[in-house]
Amino acid sequence: MSDLVLLTGASGFIAGHIVKQLFEKGYKVLGTVRSDAKGEFLKKQYPGFEYEIVTDISTPSAFDAVFQAHPDIKYVLHTASPFHFQGNDPEKELLIPAINGTKSALSAAHKYGVNVKKIVITSSFAAMVQYPFNLSDPNFVYTEEHWNNITYEEAKTDNVLGYFASKTFAERAAWDFLEAEKPKFTITTIQVPYVFGPPINDIGLKNLNTSNQLIQGVLSNSGELELPGEPLLYVDVRDVAATHITAMTNAGLDNKRCFSSTGVANNQLMLDTLRKVRPQYTEGLTNVGVPGSFDAANYVKFDNSESQKYLQLKYKTLEETIADTADRLKELAKAEN
Repeated sequence: MSDLVLLTGASGFIAGHIVKQLFEKGYKVLGTVRSDAKGEFLKKQYPGFEYEIVTDISTPSAFDAVFQAHPDIKYVLHTASPFHFQGNDPEKELLIPAINGTKSALSAAHKYGVNVKKIVITSSFAAMVQYPFNLSDPNFVYTEEHWNNITYEEAKTDNVLGYFASKTFAERAAWDFLEAEKPKFTITTIQVPYVFGPPINDIGLKNLNTSNQLIQGVLSNSGELELPGEPLLYVDVRDVAATHITAMTNAGLDNKRCFSSTGVANNQLMLDTLRKVRPQYTEGLTNVGVPGSFDAANYVKFDNSESQKYLQLKYKTLEETIADTADRLKELAKAEN
């Protein structure tokens, strides 16, 4: 019998690709979603998919009933966490749900997950980046050892800071839990930067995930696109899904951070790449910046070789990611018209 994987936040952008790859590998998948509509969308795509509704991940017992009802859960992939830069109260809308959601998932698995072997938690490069943020220092090299140094009080003042801190403090809560409770399961946290790629979950352009909004901005370039734009680290969503599944079963990543990233880019490089791989989408553009001016040597570096020892992942190129994402976004735009 194939192993049962619990995937929290199963209707999310990253989670959509995790579900797909899990089924391709023969796992049974149980997801948590916030509504029947989201669960049924996945069930239509994958008839073997099961789901439980968890409306508020921030409550202490949010996941208790899920583990009690499914004692055969062997692996947990915890992806449920808010990712946006809008809102009126960063603490209430970002910090508390992220931190408490992680705590409640770990606590429920510890109390009721009698067969749980491993929990993989989706963290973020946001939990690593140094504050004040600066990715333009070509001499700085990020590794799995780096932690965001933002304070909780600073985070409550701004939505962007609130998001970065939500990932930082949620991940720290996981490691604190491991130290204090000493559960029988192991933990891996996954640090990913901006995640691009074709969305296959139940969304449209109006509620596009935050990272892909950057590519949509390049794709719909109306002359107002900021060029060259700020530097960022990026990774393809399909590689992120593969990272989670490898971390789930690879003992070499037990109780470790796993940094998964492809490269550095900015709006100029993304636009240049789009013009190269899908020229038909950029015909007539007048705002092209300075093509070919992006130079990765001018920005921060990263070294995830420690994680790659176990992942052995051949990351998708920016050309693949931009082409596939642009095609999918065009499909979504056509469906909405």
